[in-house]
Amino acid sequence: MTDLDAAALWAGAPGGIGFPRKCRRHRWDSGICASCGKARDEAASKRGRNARLRGNRYELTVAEELGGRKVGHFGGPEDVTVGMFVIQAKRFAPGRFPGWMADELDKLPRTDGRVPLLVVSEAAGRGRRGRALAIVTLDDWRSLHGRWEAERE
Repeated sequence: MTDLDAAALWAGAPGGIGFPRKCRRHRWDSGICASCGKARDEAASKRGRNARLRGNRYELTVAEELGGRKVGHFGGPEDVTVGMFVIQAKRFAPGRFPGWMADELDKLPRTDGRVPLLVVSEAAGRGRRGRALAIVTLDDWRSLHGRWEAERE
């Protein structure tokens, strides 16, 4: 067997022994990964880079609106800290945004200074406790808690 035959077996050719392990993080060198040999898709790379930048800008916007601090760049699960709150900021395209939640909040009356709150719960199976979420609009949250200032933290 020649080196080319061995390479064909390793590369997953019919009758081969399987594919090499995927990279956890590619190391690009002139458009080719130095570890696994995958070619870089420039269009996909640009989409991913732009999506990450948009997400980072949104985290900063939320931090500025609420008077908090953006901490998402440290790699933890939280994006923003505001007083006693830790926030994970997500932004969705119109087709993925849970509009039904916003519609349910809009149906609730705002009389006597009351703030609409939507509670969504999981109907758990036998032997499991269901989870529940309390949802309020960002505008209502801001009107309830105000803008945090540095001295309040």
